[in-house]
Formats: sequence, C-alpha cells, structure tokens
Amino acid sequence: MTLLTRATAKKRIKTGDEGMIMGRSSSSTNDAVPSSSVAPYDAFAAEGRPKLAIYHPNFAKLEKLVTGVCDDFIDIFTQLQAQGSINDEIAKICKVTLIECRKPNERYPGVRPVACLGPAGVGKSSSVNCMISEQAVATEVGSESIVLRGWPLIFQQSDLGGRGTNVVHEYTAPRARQEALYQVEFRYANRKQIKIIVRGHCSAVLILLGLTHDQRQELEPDELADMQAKHDTGLDFFNTLLCDQEEFETVADVKRFFQENRSDPDETAVELVETVIARIEKKEMTEDMESWPIENGAELNNLSSRLCGTTFSQDGHRLPSLWPLLITITIHHDKDLFVCGITLADLPGVTDTNLSIVQATRSYLKRAGTILVFSHPARIVQNPELDANLRECIVLGKMHDTYLIVTSIDQKSMFNEAEKGKLPFEERKLLQEAEQHIARAKAQSKMLEKEKEECQDITRFKALDQQIKELEVQEVLAVNGVKQVCVEIRNHMILREVKGKLRDLSGSNNAPDLKVFFVSNTEYQKHLAGYDRKNPPTLDIEATGIPSVRRMLYTIPARGRVNTLRRICLSRLPSIFGSIQGILTKSRLERKQDVAKLINRVLEEDGNLLERVIAEVTSCFKECIIGVISKLYRGGATGFY
Repeated sequence: MTLLTRATAKKRIKTGDEGMIMGRSSSSTNDAVPSSSVAPYDAFAAEGRPKLAIYHPNFAKLEKLVTGVCDDFIDIFTQLQAQGSINDEIAKICKVTLIECRKPNERYPGVRPVACLGPAGVGKSSSVNCMISEQAVATEVGSESIVLRGWPLIFQQSDLGGRGTNVVHEYTAPRARQEALYQVEFRYANRKQIKIIVRGHCSAVLILLGLTHDQRQELEPDELADMQAKHDTGLDFFNTLLCDQEEFETVADVKRFFQENRSDPDETAVELVETVIARIEKKEMTEDMESWPIENGAELNNLSSRLCGTTFSQDGHRLPSLWPLLITITIHHDKDLFVCGITLADLPGVTDTNLSIVQATRSYLKRAGTILVFSHPARIVQNPELDANLRECIVLGKMHDTYLIVTSIDQKSMFNEAEKGKLPFEERKLLQEAEQHIARAKAQSKMLEKEKEECQDITRFKALDQQIKELEVQEVLAVNGVKQVCVEIRNHMILREVKGKLRDLSGSNNAPDLKVFFVSNTEYQKHLAGYDRKNPPTLDIEATGIPSVRRMLYTIPARGRVNTLRRICLSRLPSIFGSIQGILTKSRLERKQDVAKLINRVLEEDGNLLERVIAEVTSCFKECIIGVISKLYRGGATGFY
C-alpha cells in the first residue's frame, strides 16, 4: 500500500552488489550457478497465518482458563449447597451468568461475509483466486457455451460479450465430511419468492405498456427511465426463462405477448407464475437447492456456465436458463482463509442495466460485513461507476469497513524524463537509486566480459562464464526493480488522490480516509506457477499486494473474537466476582449505595456526557438523512425492486 522504503531499495542494491563482489573474488569451479527455475510460491508455507492473538496457541489456553475459573467456582458452590449453604443470588449467578461466560467460543459473534463489488472485467474473480492462492476457483458465470456431445465447450466472456458475474457467488469453508474438492450449492428462490418475482416483473412490463403518449410526457425523465429499466428487466427475465416457447423466443416476442394480454393482467400473471414454477420443479432439488460435488476447476467453470450462463443447442438455438431465479451459488472449499471463518462473495454490481441483478447485489451488501470495491487504476479519480459503488457503501453505513482494491497495477508505464522531473524529491531519489543498480550490474558484466576475453586459464574461464550468467539475472532483477519502484510511486500518487473520496461523496467531514490496496493478479499468478530466473515476474511477491489483502482478511474474524474474550476477562468476570464478593460481605442497602456512588462519580468526572451523546446522535442522524436523500435522488429502490 505504500512506497518502497529507502531501506528496501538499499537492500536490493546491496544484494546485487554482494552478488557481483562474490563473482569477482571467486575462482573456484565448485561455485555452481543457482537453479534456473524458481519453485511455485506456497503462500501458506511462506506466510502462514498472521501473528494475531486468535492464531496464537496462548489464545486457546486463555479460553480454557476462563472455562476452568467458571467451572471451579460452580463446583465449589455446588459442594457448599450440598452441605446446606443457601444463597439464591449466587445460585442465579452460577446457573445463568457464569454459564454464559464459561465457554467463550460460544459467545463469539458470527463473521459476516466479505463482499467483492465492481464492474465486469475489473478482476474480482481473479483476485478471489489469488487471495486463496488458486488458479481456477472463482468463476465468471457470464460466459456463453455451446452444448457439444452432452458437455459444453466454453467460450470466453470477451469473445461473446457476456456480462460477467450475474449471480452472487460465495466461497466458504468446506462442509462437514466433504470428500470432493469443491461442494457447489445452487440455491433457488422458493415458491413464495417466485410468485412475488414473477408478479413484479409482469406488473413492471404492463405498467409501461399501458401508458399513453401524454402520460409519458408528464413523467419526469428519471422516473420514466426507471420505469423503462424495470420494463426491460421484466422482458429479459421471461425471455431468459422461457425462450424455448414460441411466445417468448425473443425479447420482441415477449413484448408482443404482454401487449396481447393487457386486458387481463391478473390472469396473465397467474399463468406465468404456474409456468415458471412448473419449469423449476423439473429440477430434482432439496429445499430449493441442488448440490454438486466437483473435483477440479475446469468442471466448476463448466457447471457454472451450464446452469447460469447462456447455452446453445447443436442447431444454434439458445436454451432457456433458470439463473434469474438463482439466489446464490456457494462453493465450499478447504482453504485456510475459509476455515478461519471468512466467506468471500463475488457480486455482480449496482450499475448493471438488469435491475434484478442490481437488487440481488444490494440485498447481499446489506448483510455483508466488509466490502471490497474493485477498480482499474485508469481514470480512477473521475470514475462514475466507482463513485456509485462507494455511495452504496456510504448509504449502508459501511464506510469504516470499505476498502478500495485497485487492480492491474502492473500495466502502468514507466516514467519518462519529463514525469521524473515532476516527482517529489524522495520519490525521485528512490527511482534514481533503483536505476543506479542497473548501471552497476551492466558495468560489472562488461568488466567480467573483458576479463573473460583475455582469460587463458580454463578453470577461471568457466568461473567467469558462470558469474556473467548470474549477472544477467541480476540485471533483469534490477530492471524489474525500477519498474516496481515506478508502480509503487504511481500507487502512492493514486492514494493521495482517492483517500478523501468518502468525505467528498458523503459530504461529511467525519468520514474516514478511504483504505486502499493495490494488487496485480497477473504478477501474483506468475509466482504461483513458478518461473525461470531469467524471466522473473516484474513485481516481487509483496509488491503484488495480495499478501497484504490476505493479512487484512485474516484480521476480520480475529477482531470479534479478541474483543469478546477481552470483554469477558477484563470486564465481565471481574464484575461477576465483584458482585459475588458484595453479596457475601455487604447488605443490599450497602450495595445500592455503592452503585449510586459509582454513577455519581462518573457523572461528576464527565459532566458533559449527556451533551456529547446528544451531539453525536444528532450528527449521525444528519448523515443518515443526507444518505437517504442522496439515494432517493439517484433513483433508489422503488416498487418490487
């Protein structure tokens, strides 16, 4: 997220110099050139879990200690009761309050999903793959396919113009006793939901068709555009589900069907509800869900494309799809990040022309805990789609849990001389140091080449040849070092421009800085695959940004657990045992007086407490009203959306 430190840059230069010095001084033929290839990167072996409290062995010991303290007191009190000692107040504490505290892991809050939000093609699916160090788990369900001998041949989305993700995809922990590599669950709308959805789309189509020219002219442009979008979404819904029927083969056919049946909208809606329900009941599902065991990534992508992409028969006719009735696709996979409690969700977006997709995204965002908003670095400051996604996070009150993920950072060009002259002093100096590394590598290589030409000793000749080959690798690394410094400087420039976006979009000075991560999925995938030392990735593993994002994700389940255990150990248990001590040593009147003194002392120490609470509530209320008005102004959710 930040620039290379000067120490990092010097470390690179020092490493290169040491290699060259060793080359000059060596004359032994036993100095073997390092292997020409670098093994694939193992993220868990190299990084492991971050050094956070909940992942430390002492955290589990502390949980057991809390249980032991509670159990010991309960056992002692039980023994005293058996001997005739009776105290109803302490008995209630043992049966209720201590029981609640004795197993901290049962008190931990649930970890809400991490939502990945952004337009098609921005790199959400690729980033999910990188976060779990996989090459083919996250899928693009907008791909189109052609059925060939019973199994689809998948064409890339870019080839056929698919919209990208059109159904919420969840990636989460494996099921108990899961044997397959992936267990994929397709959850569909139930009968009640289908009735609401179908009737809503019928109403949206018929309302617009029923408007006269004069009525259209009286509507505000935004209102008419919203009605048109709902109308188009309804036509697309029925065309996608029922395109194998003559009346719904094309969008124009669907529109003609509704025009011909405008006279009895209720009967039309009932007929379509029955047709759609009959269509989905042909599937063999349990509780509106079908589950598939999958053994590899290729099967996973094929399955997603068949069930929620666009498919064609062998004679070229488009086949109907039930994806508009899909609620979520959940992929259970045994990855440490998921086992720790993280669920990653790839969402379609809030700027899609299909309002059903927009509504599905908004519904999921409401229950998400953390939101990762994805964007390309190009034109990031003036990016209406990015602004729309960030506004959605603001309206939902999730500014503090929103992160901007800037992808494809490796595609930015290096600085030309004019651009270098405009850089701040520290950044310009950092770039010059990296460029000097290249010059030193070239100079050292040239010197050894000259010595090699004049060398008469065969042993020394071979040693020089090995050193020159190693210097060629060092020179490539030095060139990549310059490119990486350029990338990191550009990242820093973007950070300066976007960190105030939440304040700008919300109109609140209390909004936090926008937290930003910069990632390169393509460069990280090169590390995952392994590479030749002569052709290494441009960015080192840390500069790809993926390890930083992964460390942040690990902190999400950690925060709730640490806070809960801290509250039990430092507040709840001391309060409980303090109460027990008071019960045993003081009368009820004395205890009431102690409570009154405590309340008075707090009020005396902070006499403005009430005023501050009122001011904070007023400020929050004002921001909430502004958010609601902003949402309505943008044409927020109305009707069945």
